[in-house]
Amino acid sequence: MKKPLVIGIVAVLALGIGGYAGVQYWAQKKAYAVIDNALAQVRATGAKASVGSSAVSLKDRSLTLGDLSVTSADGAVSLTVAQFSAHGVGAPTKDGRITADSIVLENLTLTRTDGADGPRVVETLPHVAIERFAGPLVVTPTAGNAADMVNANPVVLALRQLASVDAARIDVPHAVTRVTPGKANPLQLNARELTLDGIAATDVRSGKVARLSVARLLSEGQPADGAAQAAANAAAKATGAGADGAKGNDEPANPALAEGSGLPRVQAVAIVARDIDITPLLAPSADSDGALRAVLGALETGAFNIEQQDDVRTEGAGMTLTAVSLRPAAITAARLAALEALAADEPPTDPAPLLKDATDLLKGLAFTAFEVRDMRTVEPVGGGRAALFALKAFDAGTLAELRFEGVDGDSDGQAVKFGTISVTGLDLPRLLTIAHADDPTQPDVALSGFRALTGVTATDIEVPVAGSDDTPAEPVTIARASLTWGAFPDPAAGELPGRILFELKDVNGPIDAEDGEPFNTLAAAGLKRATFSMALGAAYDAGTQSISVGPADVEVKDAFRTGFSARLDNLPPAALASEQAFTGALPGVNIGPISVTISDHGLANLVLQRLADADGQGLEEYRAHLLDLLNEGIAAVAPGAPETAAVAEAIAQFIRDPKTLEITATPKGRVPFLAFLNSDDPTEPLQLFSFSAVNKP
Repeated sequence: MKKPLVIGIVAVLALGIGGYAGVQYWAQKKAYAVIDNALAQVRATGAKASVGSSAVSLKDRSLTLGDLSVTSADGAVSLTVAQFSAHGVGAPTKDGRITADSIVLENLTLTRTDGADGPRVVETLPHVAIERFAGPLVVTPTAGNAADMVNANPVVLALRQLASVDAARIDVPHAVTRVTPGKANPLQLNARELTLDGIAATDVRSGKVARLSVARLLSEGQPADGAAQAAANAAAKATGAGADGAKGNDEPANPALAEGSGLPRVQAVAIVARDIDITPLLAPSADSDGALRAVLGALETGAFNIEQQDDVRTEGAGMTLTAVSLRPAAITAARLAALEALAADEPPTDPAPLLKDATDLLKGLAFTAFEVRDMRTVEPVGGGRAALFALKAFDAGTLAELRFEGVDGDSDGQAVKFGTISVTGLDLPRLLTIAHADDPTQPDVALSGFRALTGVTATDIEVPVAGSDDTPAEPVTIARASLTWGAFPDPAAGELPGRILFELKDVNGPIDAEDGEPFNTLAAAGLKRATFSMALGAAYDAGTQSISVGPADVEVKDAFRTGFSARLDNLPPAALASEQAFTGALPGVNIGPISVTISDHGLANLVLQRLADADGQGLEEYRAHLLDLLNEGIAAVAPGAPETAAVAEAIAQFIRDPKTLEITATPKGRVPFLAFLNSDDPTEPLQLFSFSAVNKP
């Protein structure tokens, strides 16, 4: 058909009724003639149309039709209504729209099929009530669009129906959509059924809906009927798939098909959508400027649960999605299929065209936030919980943040807990490209991951540690762990970031004598647990063409802290373009100043005491022994490096009274980085650097 089918057979009908309401002596006769004419107009398109009964009341301007049936010319779309009643019908407009104070439809069924062997969708609405209606009553798709409609989400189909009408309120107490797969793949596909209860739409205006609510949603797989199961068994016999099917007995070739368990069971309550605008979806070809169009203000749900195979269940207290926009021309069936193919377990043979389609799709979507509250996963062994799962600010294919809060995972009775987990700056198209690279371990491919996200941070981590017969289990806790990067010298190109920082803060865990220094010394002093922190960072300065290494700090609480800083000079921005470029630039890189800081917080004297005990000496006696050794070493190198005497005195002062010691090495001239690293001459640092040292409180 060249134009949508309309149960607004009623629209033509009302044209006659409104025009003859004041001429009572022949109005009814004319109304029935209009009905016959309307049916004839629909049949003229090649479709089938019939009405079992009709009644007109001029007193209250009402119309009742019984057993209304419309079927498209190709049979792909059919619509039946047991009874249609309209009250307070007004004069029709020139474009065929009608108005009515109220409309009620009983037992509405819409059926769509995609060819003889294609999928079939049946939507059943036992009762529909509409207040202050204007427009054609129900728009059904043309035959040419039937396939797209079959594959679409049933909720989207309902919104398309809303696009053609104005109404103060639409109520659908109960609606069922059943999708039956075609014969193309009977071994893998289940029928599925979507049930919606308590549907209410308010303030519907030309494709915009102020509020749409659903009291309850249920989607679940359905057992296959006898014909579908027979087809599955026949297919199994033909292909040898499945032992029972190959043997030709009566057992199901696909038990999931027989039981309806091949699809997850999804249930949600208290669903509310606000500020819906589906007009951008109606004419995607008009999207000439490529701008994003707002289609949803907010979507909220109450409690939900998803039951999957293998007794895995996901549930939550509710979900929220806000400020959804899209670029209509970017959302196509082919691109959706490409994204699905890239996410499949079996990698595609040629991912390049699929990656392009998926990228175009992802860059055509945007939303402000998606949140799931109190999400829990229950498995036969273990499970997990997150107080909050959130996706924040998705735009142009990039997600600003993926965030978990209050995470508690349980595997084999070992619970791992996180206060927060945050992944920032996810470039989804780039992640897909890396995932489908021929060899993701190649340096350039792996380093391109720096462009795929900007960091990972976790806080308040608790990791269980198994105990023993003598030692009870105690958790290791971490206040914060993070790896972040960014500040690329060339924002448009280059794989290596200009800034990177790794941090571990307050890692607290049990210690014993087998842990090595400094923990064995602390354990010997009676400590049962220790707290460790570290930071390692580097930053590139394009202006000076140098990399500053730092902070590079390690601290054990109540023991010591060390810090290291250094600089590498003569590194052009182009060196950060790739791993090969960086390696190629290293021969020209020079070493700048280097500084090491050691702060004692109690460990030095503990170590000296333990070494003294092992040597059979007292603490002060052993301290004096160390100072003698230091003086002997300095005397040996002093002729070639006279400044070492001052350094030696600072080190001696640290041994006598440990506090903070800072030692700095400054290049005397150009010191090539690679040549220095490859040198095996222990005296070379004294030749290439001048040293200074200072004691601090």
